[in-house]
Amino acid sequence: MSWQLAVVMYFVFSVLKILFQKNFLNKSKLPTIVSAAVSSLIGILPASLLIGLLLPVVVHWSWQAVALIAAEGILIGLYSKMAYAALKELPIAQFQMITSSLPFFTIVLGWGLLGERLTWLQLSGGLLTMASVLLVAGFQKRKRGVALHPAVIIALSATIVLSLGLIAEKAALDYMSLGAYFIFGIAAQTIVLQLFAANEYRRGILARMTPKETLSLFTLGIGSALAGISYITAIKQSDNISLIIILTAFVLPLSSAAGYWVLKERQGGKKLWLAIVLGVLGIIITTL
Repeated sequence: MSWQLAVVMYFVFSVLKILFQKNFLNKSKLPTIVSAAVSSLIGILPASLLIGLLLPVVVHWSWQAVALIAAEGILIGLYSKMAYAALKELPIAQFQMITSSLPFFTIVLGWGLLGERLTWLQLSGGLLTMASVLLVAGFQKRKRGVALHPAVIIALSATIVLSLGLIAEKAALDYMSLGAYFIFGIAAQTIVLQLFAANEYRRGILARMTPKETLSLFTLGIGSALAGISYITAIKQSDNISLIIILTAFVLPLSSAAGYWVLKERQGGKKLWLAIVLGVLGIIITTL
C-alpha cells in the first residue's frame, strides 16, 4: 500500500469514526467508560492482535520495556476514558480543536523529558494552535470572573495525558517491533480500560447492554483500529512523519464539516472556523 492511499484511508476512517462515536454517545445511556472499555475489548484489541501476528514480533525484554508498556497502557487508557467523557458533552469541532494541540504538547514534553529538539518555528506553531484552542474553549461567565466548561478541561487534560502516552509509546518501540507493540501495547491499554470500568461491570452493566449497542461498539472499535493502522502505515511507507502529520491535520476541518452537515452541530459560527484555520496552520508550522 502506498503512503498516499494510507493517508486517504486515514481521512475516511477517522472522519467516519468520530461521526459514529459522537452519534453513539449522543444516543446511548451507557456510562462513557463502559463504551470506551467494551469498544477496545471487542474491536480494537482483536484487530490489533490480528495485525500484530501478521508482522514480525520481536521484544527485547527488560524491566525498562515492561515499565514503558505499563506506562503507555495506563496513560493512553486514561486518555480514552477522558476523551469519551469529553466528546459526549462537546460538539465534534470543539473537541477536535482542543485535541489538535497534541503535536505541540508532544514536542514540548519530548523536549523536556527526552531532550529532543525544539525549534522556535515549532514553538511558534504550537502557540498559534493554542491560540486557536482558546478561541473555542467555551469560557463561561461566573460570579467571580470566567471559567472553562468542565468538558473542555477534561478534553485539554486528556490531550496532555495522550502526549505523555505517546512519548512512552515511542520509547517502548525502542525495545520491540511494531508487531509486538500491536500485541503488547494495545493489550496493556485494553487491560487498563477494563480496570477503569470494573465497578460498572460489577453492577451488571454488561448484562443490560443490547445487541445493537454491542454491535455499535464493535464497529467503533474496528474503525478506531483501522484509522490507527492507516496512520502508522502512512508514516512507515513515506518515511516522513512531518509530512504525514501536516496532511492528517486536515482531519480537523473535515471532521468539523462532517459534524456541521451530518449531525447538525451549529455551535461556534465564524469564530469556530477561524479557530480551525489557525489550528491547521499551527499544526503545519509545528511540524516543519
